Amino acid sequence: MTIKELYQRFHQWQENPVEYKRSKAVRQCNNCGDEFHGDYCPTCGQKWDTGPVSWSNLRQQWMDLWGLGTRSLPLTIMQLLLRPGYLIGDYISGKRRNCFSPLSMFLLVAMVVFMIGHWLDLNYIREPAPEKIGDPNFLSRLDVWLITNADLLMLFSYIWMLLPTYIMFRHAPRFPRHTLPQGFFIQVFNATQYVCLLLPFGLICKMMALSEAENEIIEGIYQILILHLLLFVNFKQLFGYGVWGTLWRVVACFVIYKYSIYLIFISIILVYSTLFHGVIPPSFPEWSTEKAIYTCIFICAIIIVTLSIALFANRRSRKKMSLPVNA
Repeated sequence: MTIKELYQRFHQWQENPVEYKRSKAVRQCNNCGDEFHGDYCPTCGQKWDTGPVSWSNLRQQWMDLWGLGTRSLPLTIMQLLLRPGYLIGDYISGKRRNCFSPLSMFLLVAMVVFMIGHWLDLNYIREPAPEKIGDPNFLSRLDVWLITNADLLMLFSYIWMLLPTYIMFRHAPRFPRHTLPQGFFIQVFNATQYVCLLLPFGLICKMMALSEAENEIIEGIYQILILHLLLFVNFKQLFGYGVWGTLWRVVACFVIYKYSIYLIFISIILVYSTLFHGVIPPSFPEWSTEKAIYTCIFICAIIIVTLSIALFANRRSRKKMSLPVNA
């Protein structure tokens, strides 16, 4: 078998990993007594081969408790790494039987990854500065909370991508006009995928024994390149745009996401300084109120220009798709 044939088989598996075959044999349910065709009783939902309690039932119950039974967590994570966009599309379109619950998956994966990272002292686990712990300053308390709640911060950061993703991909060939609830679960899957890759990233940095400054550089490269690449692959498989159509939309999403966070952060500093101190806090000695206001205006201009270009491009692509094809 050639490499091309192997890739074609892999791509077919990506698009449709499960083939359901219904049994034609007549079976009787051990729970309600009804006769039916298939593996599950249509009346009560019990599987046809459920029998007396045995040691295998104890094993199955224990596996189900940790998400290792039906709709297993490892199988869902494997699909999230090998066919992420198709898996997300299956879930938001209604094919949920073979997928572990996204929110439960994110919380379990984040708990395991951050526990292992803290135990092994991996480089992606940050600790708050000692001088900021117990400091009554608002910004110090905010920084300590963000560091100690890194998993929730990561989820909230991805959820912040919900609106830019909705704007950029709402007229996609696949899943046109996807809803905001669907977008929420799209970002939960993206966050889980990112957390899964934090562990090997931390192990690699640990083995390289880098200094703190070098770790920050590596983390920045990882967040910029790997995160963009993950979202590019996910959105290309999910929404069905081509390479360039997906690429510029992902970049536009990050521009809106990043500068909107900057805008909110600077606005918090301005409000905090004017209401409580009257001046910019000493944590930002190089800033002034006028500079903060000009920065807000500049960021708003960047966001507006990006949105205008994106909306214009989306309108052109919709017009091209609506044009009749000449025979």
